[in-house]
Amino acid sequence: MLFLLALLNIPAIKSLFYSGYFSSHDGHFHLVRLVHFYNEILRGQFPVRYSFDLAYGYGYPIFTFFYPLTNYLGSLLHLIGFDFNSSLRILFGFWMIFSSIFCYLWLKKHFSKTASFIGSLVYSYVPYRFLALYVTGSIGIITAMGIAPLLMLSIYRIIRQKDGILLFSLSISLIILSHNVSALIFLIIGFFYGITLWSDSKQKIVILKKSLISFVLLILMTSFFVFPLIINLNNVRLKTNIAAPYQDHFPTLKQLLYSPWGYGTSITGNQDNESFQIGLAQWFVIFCVCINFIFLILNKKLKHHKLPTLIFTLLASIIFLMLEKSEFIWINIKILQQIQFPWRLLMATSLLISFLSAWLISTQKFTYKIILGILIIFLCFYTNRNYLRPLEAKVRYPDEKYLDDGGLFYGSTDISWESLPKWVKIKPYFVPTKVIYSYQSQYQHMQTQNLERFKIITKSLSEETLTANIFYYPNWVAIVEKDNQTIFPQTRPDQNGLLQFNIPEGNTITKLVYQKSKLEKIADIGSVLGWSIWFIYLFLLKKTHLCRGRESDPHDIAITRF
Repeated sequence: MLFLLALLNIPAIKSLFYSGYFSSHDGHFHLVRLVHFYNEILRGQFPVRYSFDLAYGYGYPIFTFFYPLTNYLGSLLHLIGFDFNSSLRILFGFWMIFSSIFCYLWLKKHFSKTASFIGSLVYSYVPYRFLALYVTGSIGIITAMGIAPLLMLSIYRIIRQKDGILLFSLSISLIILSHNVSALIFLIIGFFYGITLWSDSKQKIVILKKSLISFVLLILMTSFFVFPLIINLNNVRLKTNIAAPYQDHFPTLKQLLYSPWGYGTSITGNQDNESFQIGLAQWFVIFCVCINFIFLILNKKLKHHKLPTLIFTLLASIIFLMLEKSEFIWINIKILQQIQFPWRLLMATSLLISFLSAWLISTQKFTYKIILGILIIFLCFYTNRNYLRPLEAKVRYPDEKYLDDGGLFYGSTDISWESLPKWVKIKPYFVPTKVIYSYQSQYQHMQTQNLERFKIITKSLSEETLTANIFYYPNWVAIVEKDNQTIFPQTRPDQNGLLQFNIPEGNTITKLVYQKSKLEKIADIGSVLGWSIWFIYLFLLKKTHLCRGRESDPHDIAITRF
C-alpha cells in the first residue's frame, strides 16, 4: 500500500525530474540562501545564524530567524555531490512523497487501510500543495506539510499507545525547524486533536508525564534555533515590520470555492493572479461529510463521532478565518498576524479534509464505499491535472544563473528586509569599495575566509574612531593587539547603523570577529544535550526491543517504541 502511494505521487513531482531549477516566486531566494548557508558552514560557523556576504557584504543575521531544516538538509545533499538546485528538488520530492506516506500511517490509526489510502491521496492532491511547490516555490511550507501528518501520528501514539515520546519530540522539533508560520498552524491543530484524544483516555496522568518528558526533550533539541531567535528578535525589524499586511490578502469565498489557476502574486482585492481554491475534490468531500452529519444527527449517532465533529468544527473555523469577515479576530489575536497571508491556512484545511475523507469512506456500506472512493480519487487526479507543473514547464536554469545575478546573490533573500538590524537607516544597493573608514591613520586590511572576518593593520598618530562597512550587530567583537597587549574596545552603531569602535594611537592589529553570545552558546549546548539524549534513548529502546524478541508492526516507526 505504501509503495502504491509513492507511485501515485510520481505525477505530482514529475516536473521536478528535469535538470536545473524552475522559476517561482521564492524559489530563487531559497537557492541563493542555501548557497550562503553552505558557505558559512565552510567558514566554520555552526550552527549557522549569520551571513557575511548577504546585504551586499554588510552582513545579515537572516539565518537566526528563518527556518534552518531545509538549509541543513540541502547542505548535506550538496556535500555528497548534488548541485544546489538538485538538492532543493530532491527535498521537494522527498517531502511530497513522504507526506502521503505519513498521512496514511496516521489515518490508519483511526480507519481501515482503504479509507486511509483515499484520505492520504486527498492530502497529496490538493491545489494548495501545488501552489506552494510550483507557483511560490515555498520549500518550508512543503516541508512542514510533509511533517504535519507525522506530528498527528506522534500525538496519537503518545496518548493512545504505550510509546511515542521519541516520535513526539522529534516531529515537533522538525516542524518547528521546517517553517515558522506552518509550525504555528499545525501545532494549534495538533493541540485540539490531542486534547480530544486525551479527554477519552483513562490514563490522563501517565499521558501528561510522557508529554512533559517529550516537551523538555524537544525544547532542548530546538534550543539552538528557538532561543537565539527570541533573544535577538529585538535587534532586527522583524518584530515590528511584518513583511505582508494580512488585511490585503483575505481570499473571497468565491476564490476558496474555485479560482482560476495562475502563476502571479497575491494582491490587494479579489483580482489575484494565483489560485486560493480549497479544491473541487475537497469541496465534494465537505459536501458529502455534511450530508453524513445530517444522517448521524437524525439517527442520534453523532455522539459516537466526537473526533470527526471536532475536525469538521476546526475546518469550518479555519475557512472563516480566511475570510475578511474574520478581521476582528486577526486584530485582537496578534500572533495570527505573523501568518501574513490568511490564505496560508489552506495548509490546515488540506490536512483536516484528508481526515474527513477517510472518515467519510469508513462510515459507508461496501457499495457506497467503492463508489465514493473511486469518485474521490478520480476528482483528485482530474481536477489537479493542470496544476502539476511550473509556469515554464520545461525551462530550467543551472545554479550559475542565480549565483551570477549580483542583485539577487548579494541581496537580502527576504521579502522586505525583515532581518535588517534595527540600527540601520539605509538599505544597501551595492557592495562597498572600502572596508574601513579612517580619516587619520594609515592602514591596510586582509579579508579572511573564517569567522575572523577582517584583520586590519593600522598606524595612527592618536586615538581615533574606525567605522567598518559592516552593519552593527551585538555579536561583532573588535580585538585590538598593541605592544603584546590585547584590548577589547566597545563596538557600537554609528548614525547609519554601521559598526564603529575606537583604536589607540600607534601600531595596532585589529581583528573583527563574529562570536556567539553567551546565551547562544548555552542554547547550543542544550541542543547537543537534547539530541544526545534522544539518540541514546533510541539506542536503549532498540536494544531492549531486540532482547525481548518482540515483532514490530510493519506500519509503525521503530523510533517510536516507548
